[in-house]
Amino acid sequence: MRARDATDTSPYDFVGLHIIAKHCIYLIESFNALIRTLGRMRADHKRLFRKAVATQTMLEYRTGLFHSAKLRLVSMDSRTKNIIALAFNLVTQQDSRVMQKDSDSMNTIAVLTMVFLPASTIATIFGSQFFNLDSSHDPPTFIVSTQFWIFWVVTLPVTVTALSTWWMLHQRRVGRNSPWKVGKAQLVWGLGRLMGR
Repeated sequence: MRARDATDTSPYDFVGLHIIAKHCIYLIESFNALIRTLGRMRADHKRLFRKAVATQTMLEYRTGLFHSAKLRLVSMDSRTKNIIALAFNLVTQQDSRVMQKDSDSMNTIAVLTMVFLPASTIATIFGSQFFNLDSSHDPPTFIVSTQFWIFWVVTLPVTVTALSTWWMLHQRRVGRNSPWKVGKAQLVWGLGRLMGR
């Protein structure tokens, strides 16, 4: 297996495992060819030289050796595939845990926003020039500016525009990942292949 560099954070050497799996496939093909060739040699030898028992025995022995080696290779190939699948699942679980932590952080931020946003919005509105406290009267009176309507004329369209933009982007993203759209695209592609286009 290859040596990993210091920047590689994964404890699994996927490249090395895939190289081993590739070599197993090549060796299994080679041993299949060798066993087939030895079988033909035995058949030809038996047909041509019926009395040469020692050669026939040696060929049978070699065939058995190659067959045993092939069985070990098949076993090694299946174990390698199993290790690759296990490593992939472990990495997927690790990624899932990291994403869960990120999700928890985002939930915390959302809760903090929900707690402080209303208070900061109210403080901003009351701190603006739209409200005033007239202390010249005996009980001080709270005066609302006659131009307070400007706040709503600006705030409502901006809020509606922001929410509409978010909604359209959200629908586009959800619509793009819709199973019906993916299925429809695959159906069109498959029909095109069937019709030879």
